[in-house]
Amino acid sequence: MKGWKVYVKRRREKKRVAAYSRNTIYRNSLIRFIRSWRFVSHEWGKERISSERAVYRKNLETEKLTMWKSKVDQLNLYKAQLEDKIRKERFARDQLAMTYEANLEKGVNKLGCETKILAQNPLVHEISLVVAK
Repeated sequence: MKGWKVYVKRRREKKRVAAYSRNTIYRNSLIRFIRSWRFVSHEWGKERISSERAVYRKNLETEKLTMWKSKVDQLNLYKAQLEDKIRKERFARDQLAMTYEANLEKGVNKLGCETKILAQNPLVHEISLVVAK
């Protein structure tokens, strides 16, 4: 019986060691597989990034260029509107200056005419002589 117990114990130990060895070998093969897969995936990723870099850069540049081009077009339109407003304001200012000059000249002429009429009046002439003394 004692021999049988030793035999069973040894057989269990051998099974345990064999299972441990099988598990270790399987685990190590999976680790090697995962590491190699990680390396291959990393290489594929680097290749994909380098191949898509130009396309991504071109798309980004196109997007930014379109955005800034639209903003520049908006500002050019705004500038044209301001130039038009300035042109209208200058024209209105010139018209106002001409109207002012015409009215001022008209007023001066009217004042000159009335002054001549008053100067021809003998009563005003006598009053101005009295005042001058």
